Amino acid sequence: MKNLKLLFLIPLFVVGSCNTDNNSESLRQTENHLTVQNSQKLSSKITNPHEQLGILHNEFLTTMYNSNVESVDVVKASAKSFFKSKGYNTDLITNSALNTIVATSLAAPFTADGLDALSVKYNFSDAYKAELYKLVVFFNQNSYASVDEIENGLINIEEEYMNAAVSSQEKQNLLGIIVIARYSTHYWINRFPNDRPSFVAKGKWFARIFGGIIGDVVGAAVGGAIGGAVGGPVGAAIGIGLGAAAVSGAVQIEITKDENAS
Repeated sequence: MKNLKLLFLIPLFVVGSCNTDNNSESLRQTENHLTVQNSQKLSSKITNPHEQLGILHNEFLTTMYNSNVESVDVVKASAKSFFKSKGYNTDLITNSALNTIVATSLAAPFTADGLDALSVKYNFSDAYKAELYKLVVFFNQNSYASVDEIENGLINIEEEYMNAAVSSQEKQNLLGIIVIARYSTHYWINRFPNDRPSFVAKGKWFARIFGGIIGDVVGAAVGGAIGGAVGGPVGAAIGIGLGAAAVSGAVQIEITKDENAS
């Protein structure tokens, strides 16, 4: 599990088909239990065609947390079953491919060099890599003044992605990745609400929430690449949702262990 712990500590040490489209989760933590309430979707400046992936992502992570899942293998199997139950053809992503998505994502530091390595491995275009680099810069800062600044910053990046000068498929991947990042941010901020008012233990708070979000972003990027290679645009969307859920679910296991030990 060494790679999992490294992943969510990186930000401290590195600088620089359901009819629920209008619903999302409002997460509330009560003792050790998260509840999910229907509310309007998270605010954004654009209409993101992949909004549903974000909604389902938070629903899955909440289920894993409340079920006290402690096995990465259970997380991966549950992610495939969950997305299949929501109408996604997860058979496009074999168990072997999902294992590769999770292992690759957990081993990849979310830095400029880490992104370069992923770009070579999955043949990202220079333009696509440049757009993903915006998220590397964003999540390698740990000096945000408020949670609103974090969430609004991602909304601004999402707007930039809508207008990005990349191929049509790359744009869809970017929009899928950023919607995962927005909903993941909402999830993790609300996983640790007691730290929000005064940012008590601010460094550790950043490590926890950014570790979870980074797991989502890298899992979505790798999942989109692998899914797209076997299933085109449909496979890419499934890979983004499935990859983010499986990787972040794995990271959540380690974060919860750290939380309980502190």
